[in-house]
Amino acid sequence: MTIVNLAPIRANTVIRITDYGYDETTGTFGTTSVSNTSEGSITWTTTALAAGTVTKLTISGGATPLVTGLPGTVAVTGCSNANATNCPVPAGGDNWFIFQGNSPTSINNFIFAWTNTFSATFNAINQPAGQFNVPGSGAPNNNNSYLPPSLTLGLTAIALNRDPSNGGYHGDNNVYTGISSGTKVQIISGIGNVSNWTTSETTAFNITPGAIGSSFPGTNPIFSISVPNNAPTDITLSASSINENVAANSTIGTLSSTDVDSSSFTYTLV
Repeated sequence: MTIVNLAPIRANTVIRITDYGYDETTGTFGTTSVSNTSEGSITWTTTALAAGTVTKLTISGGATPLVTGLPGTVAVTGCSNANATNCPVPAGGDNWFIFQGNSPTSINNFIFAWTNTFSATFNAINQPAGQFNVPGSGAPNNNNSYLPPSLTLGLTAIALNRDPSNGGYHGDNNVYTGISSGTKVQIISGIGNVSNWTTSETTAFNITPGAIGSSFPGTNPIFSISVPNNAPTDITLSASSINENVAANSTIGTLSSTDVDSSSFTYTLV
């Protein structure tokens, strides 16, 4: 699996990656998923990463799960089913969340969600292509999830779900093929668009950043994030009058400016 961060990440930032399913009723990860040892959660304490860096991670489930490829330190909860073929991805597809929180099931901030369940129905309820679980379908299991209300489908979430022979987008192998250069909003919109993904039931894609024949060629940061230059929004002077009897060279006030793009300014008296 690969992840691209579209903003700089400071060293020692804690990011969580999980395939637990989100439960619409409880507003957290479903207890069915949490209790299933095929599911798991990764706690990643990062190194510093430049915006646009593509990171490849590998998860080996089983009695002793192992996660490799994430720069920094990693701890794993779950993914410990003794039958390694059940971990970490079940045969019916799966979902993945990137989030921040105080524990594997305590969420402060959802960042992105991805799902690729195979079945066209769940609990006998039709699950339309390009969507997470339809509200009211029942508690999620270990291969599907509802969409948290703080995430937006097509922007901060994508559903490559449903059997392709039944009008869906599912693939056992999936790779993003859209734009890799633009503003953060443009790129994340591209990632959230199902038409920018290539899927295959049989062929694995080369997703090693920078490798020959990789879907992510070049040197990290592979994605180029352009930052719009916004005009300053305000200029202020803390005081505009002074007593006539104060000593020479006394401070009248402090001049300051507001600009989301800069903290350094040049002023000209005209």
